[in-house]
Amino acid sequence: MKKLTNLLLLAVLMDSCSKDKTTAPANNNTPAPFPYYFNFSFDGEKYNLNADNEQYMYFSENEVGGYQVGSVIDVYPSAGIRLTWPNGHKVTDAELMALVGKTISCADTNINAEISFSKSEPDVYWYSIHTAGAKGYVKIDKITTVRKDTLLGAPVTIYAISGNCASTMYNYNSSDKKEFTGGEFNFRVTRRD
Repeated sequence: MKKLTNLLLLAVLMDSCSKDKTTAPANNNTPAPFPYYFNFSFDGEKYNLNADNEQYMYFSENEVGGYQVGSVIDVYPSAGIRLTWPNGHKVTDAELMALVGKTISCADTNINAEISFSKSEPDVYWYSIHTAGAKGYVKIDKITTVRKDTLLGAPVTIYAISGNCASTMYNYNSSDKKEFTGGEFNFRVTRRD
């Protein structure tokens, strides 16, 4: 019996040494592509913001929001989404998760969606106009919890949120209006715990 076991082990060892293994190693040290992005057109110019540079949005307990940027070195261009409940309301995890599959208007009085965009540092931010319907909305397809963190001493939960959006945008300094269209996003937002 010992001879049979030794012969089997020898056969397995010889087989493993003699074959040319062409399969890739389990960990080939190739990093996974960065999963976060915000793609859209602003005034006819296309943007693909996909830098791995986490941006927190300063916010109150009644707000959930965040930005995606286009450069690891700089924070511009950047686009963001903020969801705002009425003043004095503290957003819960369950309330945020309940938005999956819903479309929130930029004119809603219960939960208001706001889209913002800035092309460069000297460019003042553009904000969505409070218009209802197809002209100003954020549709949420998926929300997943990323992690807990602390922001400026406040405990927060960070989520990945994906969906699409569009709006007419307004620049408060110049009173200009421009279109933000074809918005597709999957980026991080924060909620105060």
